[in-house]
Parts: sequence; C-alpha cells; structure tokens
Amino acid sequence: MRPKTASRLVGTFDLPRLMDSLLDRASENLTDEDLESLEGHAEQAENLMGHIAAFTNGLACMVASDDRDGRRGSGSFQTGADLADLLFCVSALAEQAGALSRVAGWADGQRFLRAHAARHGISTLSNSQGELQ
Repeated sequence: MRPKTASRLVGTFDLPRLMDSLLDRASENLTDEDLESLEGHAEQAENLMGHIAAFTNGLACMVASDDRDGRRGSGSFQTGADLADLLFCVSALAEQAGALSRVAGWADGQRFLRAHAARHGISTLSNSQGELQ
C-alpha cells in the first residue's frame, strides 16, 4: 500500500510540491540538527535571488542598449524561442529560491513547535500540523 503522499510525487516536475511531499514524509524522522541545517537554506535562497536580480538587471540593460541602437534582439536572444528558454530558466531559478526559502521557514517552525511541545510535555509525533502550505 502506497503512502497517501506518494501520488504527489508523480507527474509534472514541480520543485516546491516535491519538497513539500518529501518533508511531509520525513518530518517525524528529522532531528533538531537536521532542522537547523534546513534552516540554513534561507541564506542560500537569498543568495540565489540576488544572483537572479543581478542577471536580469544586466540582461535588461543589454536589451535597452540594443533598443536605443535600433537593433532587434540581444546577443544570443534573437528569437522569441531563445527568449522564452531564458525566461523559463529564470522562472525555474526563482521557483528554486522560493522552495529553499519555504523549507527554511518550515524547519524553523518545526523547531519552534518541538521546543514548545517539550516545554509543555506535549507529544509532537501525533501532531501533523507541520505541513507546508
């Protein structure tokens, strides 16, 4: 018998959905040290978003410069298909940064819930409120 979340792992690739499913399945087995490590992904997400911003800013400057010079296209981005490929790539990078940020926030929340439960003598194993939204 397959776990209820197994069907969420099949289908079109979607990094946030994949991360949600994996964390949902692994949450009860993660140690506090694991959660602390996952929280570190917030910095990686912030760095990735900075790279995306710098890249898209540079590309926008290149396009604006070409437009002022009366040229169509910019460098390797001469066709709609070229530009679409680039934008899909940037979109995937932003999605990855968002997934990393959500994982870090989820891990922080799990550590908070565990600490609260420990202070009040509550079991966290039967409580599945840690699902990502």
